Amino acid sequence: MGNKIHGGFFLQILICRILILLLLVTGCTPLRPQADPGLDKKAQALANTVLSLNQDITSSKGTG
Repeated sequence: MGNKIHGGFFLQILICRILILLLLVTGCTPLRPQADPGLDKKAQALANTVLSLNQDITSSKGTG
């Protein structure tokens, strides 16, 4: 019976070490991937185009 207790203890230690390792590895990863500056410039240009088109749109509240 003594071997079962020690075997379970070492298994618990191994599981704890794996969990600690996972926490350390996932804690060191960046929260978001780095974006390509070229894509950022293209997205900004598209957003500016849409904003300039939206300036010409007028809306009114309907009465009915």
